Formats: sequence, C-alpha cells, structure tokens
Amino acid sequence: MLRLSSVEILLRAMPEAFLIILSIYTFSKTKLHKRRYFISVLIYFLLIISVRALPINYGVHTILLIIMLMFIGAGINKIDTMKMMMVSILTYIIIFICEGINVLLLQCVLGQDIGHLFENIELKTLYGVPSLILDYIVVGICYHYLVKRKSKADEHRVHSA
Repeated sequence: MLRLSSVEILLRAMPEAFLIILSIYTFSKTKLHKRRYFISVLIYFLLIISVRALPINYGVHTILLIIMLMFIGAGINKIDTMKMMMVSILTYIIIFICEGINVLLLQCVLGQDIGHLFENIELKTLYGVPSLILDYIVVGICYHYLVKRKSKADEHRVHSA
C-alpha cells in the first residue's frame, strides 16, 4: 500500500496529474480542450490517490494507472484507442527517465543516500520535485513543437486552400 501524505498529494500527485494529462494531449498531437483537460485531471488525480491506497505490490499501481489513463484518453478526450496505448506508455517512460536522471544526480552529484531519502516522506517528495520539473520541461517543449506547430500548419493549410 502506498498511502500518500498531504505533502505528496500537493507537491507530487496533483502536479503529476496535470502533467500526465497534458502529456497525452501532447504525444497524441491533439489540441487541448480545457474542459476535457480539467475533468481528466480531476479524475486521474482521484485515481492516483485511490490506486495507491490499494493493498497491492509496488509497481502494480503504475500498470493500473496506465490502463486507466488509456480509458480517460479514449473516453473523455476522444483520442484514438491505439494512439492512447502508445501515448500512455510513452508518457510513463518519460516520467521514469526523468526520475532516473534525478536519482542519478542525487547520488552522483550531490552524494545523497537514496535509501535515507526514501525513508522520509517530506525529503522524498522534495527531492522528487526536480524530476517533475524536468518532465514538465520535456512535455512543454514537445507540446510546443508537436501540437502548436501542427495547429499553425493546419491553419496555414486552411487559409491556402
């Protein structure tokens, strides 16, 4: 069971829900619909809290959240199901890479003992924020190039015709 403290909910789960839903829009090259986006974020945030409260082995919650993300993307955001499968997995791969980079920097550059950090919820959450920021940067850059440029190209194509 991975119970979340209020610090983890505010500094990790909530921003991560916003990021993950933005990621599905980004990597599916879908224009962001604000209402659907916020509904999806709210549902996914509640799912994060609920799934982590289940008495299951570590890692299983990630698989469940990926599956639920596919349903949210296809059902609420009207993104193609096959595309959602790839986008969901890609989103989590990027999260894992960013977290890996963060852990590597903590261990190698700052010389922090990761085992000690994971024992303290506040420290774990605080030291996890850089990976979330890195993830936001990656998704933000991708969003700019994949979605914004696509919509500009679509506008240009419509005006040319």
